[in-house]
Amino acid sequence: MGRFAWDPPGQALVHGQTFSAGNYSTYYSLGWVAFGTPVTLTLVWDQPNHQFVITMTNRLTHETNTATMPYTYSDTTPAAGPSKLLLASGFAANCTANTSSIYTDVSFDNVYIGQ
Repeated sequence: MGRFAWDPPGQALVHGQTFSAGNYSTYYSLGWVAFGTPVTLTLVWDQPNHQFVITMTNRLTHETNTATMPYTYSDTTPAAGPSKLLLASGFAANCTANTSSIYTDVSFDNVYIGQ
């Protein structure tokens, strides 16, 4: 989840991204969610189709959005940094005349990491 200065007021963007050998993929967007809305985010490795599937479910409306994140590297490539990351970020406007700041308050619960 991230918040850019140009995003709609009161909302955060939910997106996925892959990283391999120093290269980030583009963002795969699942859309915006209003601040304070509980969501469930799921990431699944779909090895036969050479992609990851990311899903966001709004726990109030039960609306679900899904994106696929294909990758081009071999499935036999060993993990160089086998980390798992939960992240919420904010990016303030890049303005030197009027400095600004970002504050992020996030709660993670019921985290499950399948192996």
